Amino acid sequence: MIPDRTFLRCCAQKNNLALPQELEDWLLVHFEDEPYKDFNTASILEDMVCMYCQSYAAGRLDVTIPDPVTRLKERHEDLKDL
Repeated sequence: MIPDRTFLRCCAQKNNLALPQELEDWLLVHFEDEPYKDFNTASILEDMVCMYCQSYAAGRLDVTIPDPVTRLKERHEDLKDL
């Protein structure tokens, strides 16, 4: 399951967490790029979204989105390890 904007917003709202646009954009890229086959249930993804929202609010999360070439290289490296 790859979450969409609606899912991300619902998770944040349900848990009274802020979801700024830059974090929302980063989460969409993050979940698209990472092979989360084992985390395919909505409740686990919701927990992960909440964790990222809390980390961002505390200033502990860099939400810089890498350029597409870097993303592709990182994805290739991740998949080689599987």
